[in-house]
Amino acid sequence: MSIPRFTAAAGVTAALALLAAGCGGPSTQTVSDEPTQVEGQAPAATPAASAGLETCELWLPVDADTSASFRGLSVVSAAEIWVSGTGGTVGRSTNGGDSFAFQVPPGAEALDFRDIDAFAGGVAYAMSAGPGDASQIYKTVDGGDSWALQFKNAHPEGFLDGMAFWDAERGLAYGDPVDGAFFILRTEDGGDTWTR
Repeated sequence: MSIPRFTAAAGVTAALALLAAGCGGPSTQTVSDEPTQVEGQAPAATPAASAGLETCELWLPVDADTSASFRGLSVVSAAEIWVSGTGGTVGRSTNGGDSFAFQVPPGAEALDFRDIDAFAGGVAYAMSAGPGDASQIYKTVDGGDSWALQFKNAHPEGFLDGMAFWDAERGLAYGDPVDGAFFILRTEDGGDTWTR
């Protein structure tokens, strides 16, 4: 299976700027910077030109030894990229997406990891989505060598949808409404506790 790799000119957005390593390299293709024009209107500037940036580059395939379908992406730096997906699969690249090391946390084989949030030092949270106890949160502090289950949803109608973090210690997980209220979990201790 191939995983798409994206590189972009620095500064396009905060997230894409982190993927800027490799811009202009020998294995990249550049998107045209030609403006488009609608009849009766002045030519439009390209987004990159409007921002004073170089052009962006296309997605490139990366060989990956997995059959997982990926849903989550977290970019720590130009070198470190994490992905998450079906079959409880988590992948980590430390070379800008040229290659990935894949693992499945023990007990997560049937889960669908739809979100991943990673930080420097090999810290990452992987969140699975699904009804009831299929919604879980795992954490690694050693680059994926080991994983700890931090949260398992006990509410039969609960269904986690995503996560967002301020830093490696403080974050939220959110899901579909339960009993008429959004399902929101919060941690302030690196996921040791998740409170609703």
